[in-house]
Amino acid sequence: MTPDQNQKLTNLISEFQAAFDLPPDITPSEWADQNYILPDTSMMPGPWKTSNTPHLKFILDNFNNPEVEEITLMGSAQIGKTSFLLIVIGYVIDLIPQPILIMLPTLNVARTFSDTKLKKTIDDTPVLRSKVKDIKVKRGEESTKLYKVFPGGYINMVGGNSPHGLRQQSIPIIISDDINSLEPGQQREGDPVLRAEKRAQTFEGRRKLIRCSTPTRKNIDRIEKFFK
Repeated sequence: MTPDQNQKLTNLISEFQAAFDLPPDITPSEWADQNYILPDTSMMPGPWKTSNTPHLKFILDNFNNPEVEEITLMGSAQIGKTSFLLIVIGYVIDLIPQPILIMLPTLNVARTFSDTKLKKTIDDTPVLRSKVKDIKVKRGEESTKLYKVFPGGYINMVGGNSPHGLRQQSIPIIISDDINSLEPGQQREGDPVLRAEKRAQTFEGRRKLIRCSTPTRKNIDRIEKFFK
């Protein structure tokens, strides 16, 4: 099966599941308390406890709210933005499998995210480790690191500096991280965040659009404009 055929089949499966499955009884914060492990490099390594970051509970659990399609998280460094994203990704893989697009500022940043944070989360979480597989995909010089599959879905990681990566797919979950680091020159074909989110326009009623970043320049930042 070619990557394009795999994507079409996965989209059909996820649409069928969404039409007939009830939302999971467990919330994202409950899933995290049961499964997510903070890496040794974090300030509080070991099993995740939402009680240690109560400000994230409302944000996490609204990911599972059918009335919420957009979540914009603007905050300072070290408040748990990355953990929020990794928990959401793990929750989707384990309980509501469907395709995910993750856009980071550049392809190099996307590779680093895949090689470190995402890989560590998958390796340390038994319910994810048994499901997620790398798949061989040829995209010029791109490797398998940016594309992972699991039953019912896949993760595709792209860079905001790669227009090709933002044109190809229809995907219900779009995650755009560190969007203030997108370079001005990357907007020649339009804002990369908006171009990525167009991939979800056919999933009205069940799409999830997530944007995260640390603010730097008041009244100028991309994240502040989305937040407002």
